[in-house]
Amino acid sequence: MRLFLDEGFPEEIRFFMQGHEVRTARFMGWKGWMDGEFLPLAQYEFDAMLTCDRSIPDQQNLARLDIRIIILHGQTNGIDHLCLCCRKLCKHWMNLKEAK
Repeated sequence: MRLFLDEGFPEEIRFFMQGHEVRTARFMGWKGWMDGEFLPLAQYEFDAMLTCDRSIPDQQNLARLDIRIIILHGQTNGIDHLCLCCRKLCKHWMNLKEAK
């Protein structure tokens, strides 16, 4: 799966997402861009975007975009809690893949 990490997401998370192509806002040259600026581009480059920004559904018209937005709700937005969320997410994806 091709994953985009939103700017507020710790970049180190990409090392815990084995088996997926993971890119960051900085890597893509989108650091400092507003969601409405990069999401139309991201939909052609990625399958999903990982974010902690719970306000995206209220701020963006997601129905018009061809990209999954995955909002992670860890106990905190610290790397330890987000790594746990990402590991669970990857395990879930693997289970879905095996079920096909």
